[in-house]
Order: sequence, then structure tokens, then C-alpha cells
Amino acid sequence: MARIRLLSEDVSHKIAAGEVVERPASVVKELVENALDAQATRIDVRIHDGGQELIQVSDDGIGIAEEDLERAFMRHATSKISSADDLFAIQSLGFRGEALPSIASVSQLILTTRTADAASAHRVTASEGRLDIVPAGSRQGTTVEVRRLFYNTPARYKFLKAAATERREIGELVTKFSMAHPNVAFSLWADDKQVLQTTGSGSQLDAVAACHGWSHAKQLLSLESKTHWGTMRGYVSPPSLTKGNRRDQLLILNGRIIQAPTLIYAAERAYQGMLPQRRFPFLILTLRMDPTLVDVNVHPAKSEVRFQQERDIGSDVHRAVRDTLLANDLSPRLQEQQRPAPSAADWRDSAQTRTGGSGVQQGSFKFDRSPSAGNSQLWTPNSWEAVDSLLQEHAPQYDPAKVRPPLGGQPKKDHGHLEAGQSPAAQDPSAQTPTPHTSQSQPSFGHSDGRGSHKLRDQLLNGRIIGQLHQSFVLLETSEGLWILDQHIIHERLLYERFLKTEEKRPPVQQILPQSLEFSLSESDGIRQHLDFLASLGIELEEFGPQTFLLRGIPQELSQNSGHWQQDILRIVESREQQENWREQAAITMACRGAIKAGDYLDQRQIKQLLTQLAEADNPFTCPHGRPILVRLDRSELLRRFGRT
Repeated sequence: MARIRLLSEDVSHKIAAGEVVERPASVVKELVENALDAQATRIDVRIHDGGQELIQVSDDGIGIAEEDLERAFMRHATSKISSADDLFAIQSLGFRGEALPSIASVSQLILTTRTADAASAHRVTASEGRLDIVPAGSRQGTTVEVRRLFYNTPARYKFLKAAATERREIGELVTKFSMAHPNVAFSLWADDKQVLQTTGSGSQLDAVAACHGWSHAKQLLSLESKTHWGTMRGYVSPPSLTKGNRRDQLLILNGRIIQAPTLIYAAERAYQGMLPQRRFPFLILTLRMDPTLVDVNVHPAKSEVRFQQERDIGSDVHRAVRDTLLANDLSPRLQEQQRPAPSAADWRDSAQTRTGGSGVQQGSFKFDRSPSAGNSQLWTPNSWEAVDSLLQEHAPQYDPAKVRPPLGGQPKKDHGHLEAGQSPAAQDPSAQTPTPHTSQSQPSFGHSDGRGSHKLRDQLLNGRIIGQLHQSFVLLETSEGLWILDQHIIHERLLYERFLKTEEKRPPVQQILPQSLEFSLSESDGIRQHLDFLASLGIELEEFGPQTFLLRGIPQELSQNSGHWQQDILRIVESREQQENWREQAAITMACRGAIKAGDYLDQRQIKQLLTQLAEADNPFTCPHGRPILVRLDRSELLRRFGRT
């Protein structure tokens, strides 16, 4: 009995489809590459349900001649190569002739095409291995509709991701094509909503601006270099503009989007000593070289290539990126934050929000980062942020009777700001003179303490505050010696525990002039899916375009922080999507942002309030990242240092 048999054409097509068509984004990739090879100047992509129900790619290219239509759906039928020698000098994006037959074998496909000299267009319907070709009406170019992807291969269909995930993959792919081919006008529609549009002006920077926002694009540094193997040009980010992943790193070789870890590593190595740990630069590098120096026929998806002179190319990439960085002024600049002009509704809503009361949350720690009261503020656009800050001081706060005490004990009385000329001791005697706590005044920590933890808390409550060192550290005299505490880490720990313990939705503090935040296409898609989750944390975002959101509200604890929120929001969304300690990661991000910073002045009353709340914390030893809150200089060590023992 024969054990080896020849597979049917249908089975062989489906096997080939497994190599070419992995997911909806694979279909889009093959069809867009065909459109680019057809010299298209405009490419429109439409998808429904993440591409599972519909993928449509239309172009204005040269089209397919009527006599070639049937051959176009045969395996290994192509117009791009004719001999084996052509495989080593490939200049087109596609060349294997597998895309259309592979896609048609796992979907219901309709192709409509017309050449410039044809009297009419023709429509090809491919389903279940059959082709039906009929005349049709259409402009010059080609439109391919792919419906019900994997409908006849349920084993493949069940491995597809959620529609939102597949939509994001397609969005990232079209974004990369847009930047790799800036001379082509791309548009992407998802579920009848336009999410991307480029002009096709030929400017790569314009394409970057369309995909990532102009605020992102204008920070990039232009790169251009000539080498013995070809040319290299593109854009790299300054060290101040980084991401937490490598999604925004793009390599383009002769128009083809490729993966080359060696070259990416060489480019990243140029940033050595400039970037924080686990931060990655934005890169777009376009390489042009003789196609005989590279082999693109080494991967089923043609995304990996093999260079003849990979080491030399890597060295040139490193040198070009490094030279670009060093040739520019990389020092950060303080720039006025641009915000959209407020509408009448903004003013009305903000006024209604801010006239609801003037209560102050008890047990909260406040500090002042605003300019001194003596600075006059004129009512001009340049001072709106100051007005916003002033109004936030009088914004309605939590009702203390309705919320959980912030850090486990009873809310402490907020003594308010010191009067002019009043010493800290006059308002709070305990700030200067340690007063032993009796059992009645000892705070309840809400959990059992070991002897060492209890002793530390007692010292925090009864130590004598010496003051600040470099406006960054708190100096505390205790019975054991000198304690040095990091004011930022203290406050970060307090905010972190407060965020974790508050389960209910946090009401945001409304912004009179909301910030306009721009994201990439994939980032905005992820944020859009988690708007309700962000709102539960007190981060209120409103869609203001395909890739733009207005930040209308922020958590009350962070209301005095007016910095850029893009990276923090992305970190929170990424932790949510990973489903790993997402609440804890969100609390860490917001606590780090809201905590007081090194250089913030604190008076003795504020220091006392910090130490009192730290004594009530579940963990008074480290920040959420694991850094120590305090360093001790014991009395015995001081005596030994001065030779008194």
C-alpha cells in the first residue's frame, strides 16, 4: 500500500496559505505590496471586524490585463521575475506569485481591475477553487475584497485574536507602509471610520506627522549618510523622546520593510549612556543599496533578509546615528504647553464644576509649586495655566464622610498654611519639640506590627525635625541618631497605598483648558479600548480625532501636576492589557507622577504631616520600586567617627 501520495491542489493551496496568510494583517501586507509594485500613488485600505469579515485594498496602479487574470490565481505565476538569476537582484516587493491563490484558498475573494488601455474593467470572483470572470465598471487600478477569512479552515480561524487586536496589527502595518512610502497617499478605514490619512507628498516627515502627530515629528533629528555600499537616510529621536518598546523602530531596505536585529542593535548602541534602562529610541532608517548585495528570499513573509556585508553595514548605521545625535543640541528645552482654545461649553462646564463647594480633603498632603503670590498674572492666554491652577485650589474635593481614610488611620486635621511671620512651632508645637505619644494618641496602623516596625513608626512620630537638605531630603533627629529620608520616595509610598486602597471610581478634577495628547495609530486604538478603565482611575479622556485625545480630568491627588501625560497613560494601558498586576502598576505610575519632587520646598508643618502619614503606612521602608525611604546614621557611628568612643 502506497504511503506517499500526491496532495490535491486544494490541500497544497491551503498549506501554502499557512505560510503566507497567518492573520488578517498578512493579507493586508500582501495586497499592499502588490499595489506598490503596480506603481500605485494612492492606496485605500478598509477593514471590518478586525479584517475577519472584510479586507478591501484599492489602488490606482497599472492594473491587470484581461488575458492575465486567470494566470494571476495560479501558484508561482508572477510578472516580477522570469529566471533564477532574478532572485538575486530583486527590486520588487513581491516575486513568488503565491499571494492571490493562497488568499483565495482560505476566503471569498473578489478582484476588480482595469488597465489604462482597457475598454472596461473585469471582476474575478474566486471561491472554493473556482474562478468567475465577468466585465465590470471601475476606474483604472485594482480593488481586492477578501471576505470571511479562514471560513473554510476553522482550525485557523479559532487562533485569531480579538477583533481589536487584529485591527491594531493592521493599523501598525499600514502606518509602517505609510512612512516607508511617503510618495503614496494611504488611507485606512476601520468599521467605516477613517483612522489614518497621509498626503503622499513625498516627505517622510509629513508621513510621520500623520501617523504619530506633529508634536512627535518635529522633535526628530534628520539623518543622511553615504557609504561604499549605498545610502542611508531617515529620522532618529533625541534621547528625550523614547518608548517602552521597539514598535516604533522601522528599517526599510529598497522600499521593503525588514527585520534586522543586528542593525537595530547597532542603532541603539549609538544611544549608549543617553537613555534610561528599558527605554528605546524612535528610528526610521531607509537603506538603498545594490539588490545583488542582499538576499530577500530567506523568509516566507520576506521580512528577514541576509546581507553580504552585514558587519560593515552595522558599523555604518551606528556611526551615522551617533554622528547625528552629537551634531545636534540634545539639551531639553522648557516649552510652553500648547492647548486648544476653550469652547463656550468648556467654560460653562468648568464653572459648574468649580462652584460646587470648597471643602478640603482631610488627611491629604498638599504642597505649593505655583509662583509666589506677589507675581501679577494678567488675563492672557499665557496665564491660563496659572488660572487653572488657582481654580483647582478651590475645586470641590472628596467628602471626608463618604470616603475611606487615606492611609488606614483616622483622618488627620489639616492645619492649613502657615500665616505670614508665624513659626512652625507656633502652629504645631510637635513640629519642634518631641512629645511622647500616649496610648490614647497613638495612631492605629490597621495591622499587626513587629517590634522593629513599631519602633520605627514611633521614631517618625516623636523625632525632632531638623529641616531639609538640598530641598530633597528630610533630616530627622531620633534617639538612635540622624535619619535622612527622601521626600519624593515618602510621598510616592503614601500615594501608592492610597491608590491601591481606593476601590471605587475616583472623581477627576476637571481641567479648564484640557491638554491635547497625540498618539500613534496603534496607541490610540489601545487607549480607546480602555477609556472606561482610565476614567475609573480619575483620568478623563475625550476623543478629539483619530489619534488625538483631550485630557479633561485628572486624579485629585495629581491635580497640581500639569506635565505631559502621554507616557504615563501608555504605561497604564500596557499594564492593563498585559493583565499582570495592572492595578498595582497603574498605582505605581500615578504615585510616581504625583509625588513631590527633589527641589520642592517643604516647611516644618508639611514635613511633620509627611512623617505622620508615613508612620501610618503599611510599608514605611521602601517605595513601590524597592528603593529605601530612609538612611540611618546611628549615634554610635557618629561618636566613632569623631573619636569619642
